[in-house]
Formats: sequence, C-alpha cells, structure tokens
Amino acid sequence: MKEFDISNPAIYENAFNFMKRYIQNKHLNKVLNTWGIKKTRRLQDMHEEIIDRVRFGLIDIKDFSDWLSISQIDGNNYHFVYDVDFIKTKEKVAKEILENSHHVTENILTLNPDSINQTTLINVFKLQHKYVFVFLSPAEIALKREYIDGSYSYINKKIVYPSIVECDFKNNTVNVILNPTTGLVHVDNVSQGKYSSFSPIADLYLEKTKELLGNFIINKPEWLPKAFFEFAEELSAIKDPKIQEVLRNMDEKIRDFSKDILEENNIIDIALKDSFYAEIQDSFITVLQEEYGIEGDYEDPYRVYFQKTDQATSSIAVESKTNILTNGTTNRIAKQSRQDSDLKVIGLEYRPDEHNLYRFRIEDGVDHILIKPSNRFTEEEVVQNVISKLREYKS
Repeated sequence: MKEFDISNPAIYENAFNFMKRYIQNKHLNKVLNTWGIKKTRRLQDMHEEIIDRVRFGLIDIKDFSDWLSISQIDGNNYHFVYDVDFIKTKEKVAKEILENSHHVTENILTLNPDSINQTTLINVFKLQHKYVFVFLSPAEIALKREYIDGSYSYINKKIVYPSIVECDFKNNTVNVILNPTTGLVHVDNVSQGKYSSFSPIADLYLEKTKELLGNFIINKPEWLPKAFFEFAEELSAIKDPKIQEVLRNMDEKIRDFSKDILEENNIIDIALKDSFYAEIQDSFITVLQEEYGIEGDYEDPYRVYFQKTDQATSSIAVESKTNILTNGTTNRIAKQSRQDSDLKVIGLEYRPDEHNLYRFRIEDGVDHILIKPSNRFTEEEVVQNVISKLREYKS
C-alpha cells in the first residue's frame, strides 16, 4: 500500500464513514479486547473511540487499515461460488501478487466516494490455502426523499462498495463475496440484473480477477441438482428406531397391498408399481410420525427447511414455517416432488453447536452456486463449512 500522511484528517473521516455504513457489532467483537475498546450500546461511540486511538498512535494504523479492508469477509453476504478451470491462471501468479501487494494495492483509508473512480484492489492475503483479493468500487444507491405534501422522489448518493474474491487452486473454485446493499443503482457502472440479481455485479469482479491473474474458464456446476437431491434424501431419512422397526415389519405387506390394487385394475407397469408403493409407504410414515412423534439421536448439524423443484411446465416449493422437512406431511410432499424434478433451491439449517443456528438459501444459478444467508451475521468459516458439505456430494 502506498504511503500517506497520517496527520491528514481526511483519512479518519474516510474510515469513520466506511465504519458507519458497513461495520456491525459482530465485526467489532474481534478487535474490541485487542484494542482495549469499551463496548457500548451505540456503534458510533465505539467507531469514534477506535479512530481516536488510531489518531493518537494507541492502535497501529496499519493494523487498523488491514482490519478495515478485510472486515467485510464476514457479515450478511451473498456468496457466488464458481467451478473453474485455471487454464492460463497459475497459483504462482497469485503468490507473486501476494508477495508484492504493497506495490499493487491502495490503502482503504485514502479512498472515499469522491476520490475513487474505478474498482481498486485494497488488500491481498491468504486464508488457509485460498488467495483472497479485496476490492473497493465506486457505487451509487438510491435514497428516497419525501416532501411535506406526501410526494417523494429519489436521489442518487455516491458510496464505496467492498467486495472479496477467493481463489481456491486446490478445489478449482472462485468465490465472489458481495454485500447485498439495498437500493443499489450501480457498482462501477454495472447495474443489478433481473429481479435485482447481483449476478452481473459478481461478473464484474470475476473480470477484475482475470485482469490480475489471467484467464480462467467457468463451468456450470452440473453436479449441483443431484447433490441437492442426495443431501435432502439423506437428511430426511427416517432415523427414529421405533418407526424404522415398524417399517421393516410392514414393508412386505405394503408392497403386496400396492401391487394387488394395481394388478386388480390391470396395471402391470413396474415403474408405476414402485411409485405407488413409495407413495403408500411415505403416507404410512407420516401416520407413524403423527402417532409416535419423533425420537432418536439426531447428531447431524444440518437440516432442510425449504426446497424448490423445477420442471418443464411447473415448479413446486415446499417450506415448513414451524419445523424442518424431515417429518409429517411436509416431508412426504417434499420427497415426492423431488423424485422426478431437479432441485433448484434448498433452504438449509446449520447448527454447528448448541449456541448457534444459521439458515441459508442455496440456489442453482446459471453458472454458479449462490449462497444467501438469512439476515443473521454469518462468519466466513461457517459458509465454507456449508460449501465443503455440499461438495461431499459432488462425486
């Protein structure tokens, strides 16, 4: 990063404005104790104390600018995950950029909505085996202005927009991390797509990364619908030992019953027999769950609470507002609807421990996997755990 005058008041104003827009309480949790900052109810008070301590040399200004530039790797972010072939891109190029990052990056403290006119690299670092590139872009948001007579209009306001790109040469993936800022007019003159999709903005950062590293080819994750299916099937499998025993005892009767009904009506197609048997069995499971409840030790930290299937002429969405798609009628409907359709979206609960519960919508995009967390603050390592879990089903 280029040198700058630490006595220049503009850099502290830039820092405060960035913190005001993007830094949440949970971002601060990582540094409050380290920097000796007292936790208060008002975020602004903590922002001002941090900047004052930087100004007077009690917090190293490089440590502060590094933290500020990489802070947005955690948060309420969208993750666009691409399968790629690094054809002309080599890991050694990323390594060289990392080693010479002070020559190719600008300091976030020197940038503000008026001074930045193009997407700028502000940090490069390594996270485990991944090379991480942090960008800051000029952007605009639309703000609503209301008048006394009840009418209103919109005005555009300049902002800076942070983004992060992770290049994983081990797993051949590129992950673009975006802040789902509301009211975006554009990011570096790129607007959102249909239905406010952030995909065009993700494409912008793919191109910026190619400019740094060289070309790579994006491959649509064709494996994803099948992985969704196998994941959902595994998570919805009956684990209750009592119900499992009843099903084993009744399996032959259910199969004979379904077969006899169809053959009595001159239906002999094997596929129809299997489908009819499965539907009766699923209905029977629902009755057993209603009668006995759910027991058993469920150690798996993952649960599916939503799914959407896509067929040529229709789509079916199944969601449990009070539970997960592993029991009762919703489980039966969800299981039946995904048998002959591609799963395009799943809603996933992840409980890594007894204190934390995360929810995600994972979508099969045009050329990517899109992971949207709920409104809860989500650490990057949590998202990486979810991605790793999905990839277990890739093969």
